[in-house]
Amino acid sequence: MAPQKNGFMMIGVLIATMIIGLAFVAYLNLSILGTKATNIAADYTVAANLAQKQLELLKTQDKNFWVTHIIDSNIPWQDTAQTNPVNINNTDYLITTSSEVSEEDNQLAKVTVTVQWHEQENDHLLQFIMLYDTNP
Repeated sequence: MAPQKNGFMMIGVLIATMIIGLAFVAYLNLSILGTKATNIAADYTVAANLAQKQLELLKTQDKNFWVTHIIDSNIPWQDTAQTNPVNINNTDYLITTSSEVSEEDNQLAKVTVTVQWHEQENDHLLQFIMLYDTNP
């Protein structure tokens, strides 16, 4: 009887070890996925902040600026302290800004700010669109 009992204990130990091992592997996979998701979210946050910064800087422009840029496929990056592409956390963010006359009202400029970056072997893109009064 004793040898059978020891055999069952060994099988129980092996099964318990296997279950613990599988749980550990699942935990590691979740940790890796969580880290990747956090990094992607951080990149999107930086891109959104850069696009919003460009839109806020464009708000300060006067009528003369909009006369020359109301139909412009390449409005320059407005922050003179940083060059385009902007490098933050070892990632280059390329900001492109274009404008066109709004379909709703020809006094409005429809401005599209696009931020592009390459991270984890993927290209990412974020766009913000804003309408500006060209005759403030």
